[in-house]
Amino acid sequence: MDNRFILRRAIDTDNVTLAELNQQTFIEAYVEDLAIPFSEEQLQSYFRTSVSPQYFAKKIADSQQSIWVVEDKTSGELVAFGNVGRCEICHPDSRIDEDGEIYRLYVRRNYQGYGLGRWLMNVILSWFEEQYPRRPIWLGVWIGNLKAQNLYKHYNFYIVGDREFDVGGYKCHSKIMRRDSSSS
Repeated sequence: MDNRFILRRAIDTDNVTLAELNQQTFIEAYVEDLAIPFSEEQLQSYFRTSVSPQYFAKKIADSQQSIWVVEDKTSGELVAFGNVGRCEICHPDSRIDEDGEIYRLYVRRNYQGYGLGRWLMNVILSWFEEQYPRRPIWLGVWIGNLKAQNLYKHYNFYIVGDREFDVGGYKCHSKIMRRDSSSS
């Protein structure tokens, strides 16, 4: 990996920056790239409840989860992150609290192409091998985000279903993906 970047665990003081990074990458991916017609009110409602500094403070403090961040050493900015933990996806085959889940994996648009998503994914999969040995890993990915789906397929995730989630009152549709424990 390029010496320009460092990958580390998130610390308590990263919560505000993580909220800002998540909001920025969400807008880049879903509003700008995929042209999903969220209203400003829907986005702000979602950001207040699901990606606020308080939300990330709880995630960082949760011993059952882990957040890794990628920092650009030249600017000091956080440019990517991944958040993982116990499975919360409702699916007939998932085992809540026994399986693992990738909650979020985002890379700022102008930092894509450096291999940061793959770097994060490799660290995440190693963490799952330690924390959830021989258990499946689950994730949800926006139905139209083919770039992300292709990254996950590269790591042997496959689509097993659909789910709906709420972004400030706007009903979103995503694919549920699973990676079996024997995948490498």
